[in-house]
Amino acid sequence: MEEAGVFRGKSLLGMAMMLKELGSEKKIYGFDTFSGFPPNKHPNDDLEMFNQLYKSGIISENHYNQFIDHLKLKSYLNNKKYDSHNISTSGNFSDTSKQELINKINYYELDNIVLIDGEFKKTMNNNLDIKSIMGVLIDCDLYEGYVTTLDYCWSKLEYSGII
Repeated sequence: MEEAGVFRGKSLLGMAMMLKELGSEKKIYGFDTFSGFPPNKHPNDDLEMFNQLYKSGIISENHYNQFIDHLKLKSYLNNKKYDSHNISTSGNFSDTSKQELINKINYYELDNIVLIDGEFKKTMNNNLDIKSIMGVLIDCDLYEGYVTTLDYCWSKLEYSGII
């Protein structure tokens, strides 16, 4: 299994505990910078891209309206104007600690987690000893993160694997 975008590890820890409970020997690889979003954003991460996708008919009116509602919620929660560089209500994810996550992993005695620290385009490569992947959780919020993760995982995904 693989998770792209670990942040504080809630999903990662939950998946690891579930695998342990099932008696699985599978490992979970958690990819993250553990320092927040990378400094360079892709133009597709900009708010204007969603407007263009809707106007061109690539995304539905329902999808677009859900996106706008998300922005309104973010604005309300953060008490500020829309930030076209960060559409996440969770901020830029810099409020994280790899060491705190390691402490949780050790506390729960989870030996089935491998943390991979760094930008996806630098860490998702064939130098890792990952032969096949049964499931992928992608929660990286940024366009390039999704493209990199999908490119890396697709060829390794098991026949009945889930993304």
